Amino acid sequence: MLNKAKTISTAEKLQRLDEEIRRVHGRMFRWANRLDALIKARTRLVRIDEAAKAVIGERFAKENEKRKQASQAETDHLSEKQFMEFVERGAAAQAAVANARINDDPLDIRNTAFRRSEADDEAKADIIAAQQAKAKAKAKASSEKSRAKKRGELRKMPLQGKAALAAIRDAK
Repeated sequence: MLNKAKTISTAEKLQRLDEEIRRVHGRMFRWANRLDALIKARTRLVRIDEAAKAVIGERFAKENEKRKQASQAETDHLSEKQFMEFVERGAAAQAAVANARINDDPLDIRNTAFRRSEADDEAKADIIAAQQAKAKAKAKASSEKSRAKKRGELRKMPLQGKAALAAIRDAK
């Protein structure tokens, strides 16, 4: 007995198409509204960013103007060589302040007196010897395994029954 395909009337097809159109329209309008919201958010952020840059730019301009006036007052009367000496003295003073901060810290490693002793050298030699011994053992095990592969020992099945008992007796 053959199953006949159910025939759908034109009215039912039209109803299904109308439902699909309504669903697609709903999705389309939701996406369009979401797109509008994203565009508005982007333009708002751009405007805020531009306004912030303008304010910050004004502040930097004022600060730079103050710096220029202060530096001109101190260095206008100096020659190039004198100016370089002035800059080097300032850098040296800053380095001295930083070093003083470091030297005041009792927990700073640079302030601890570290002297090498014979015990340190012996410990270092022991560590190196242990590392070399471990490397040698690893290399020996690897070479033994590769030799066993070549001889075919790794492909052999384990002994069973009387042969296993004989091997155990011979091993003792």
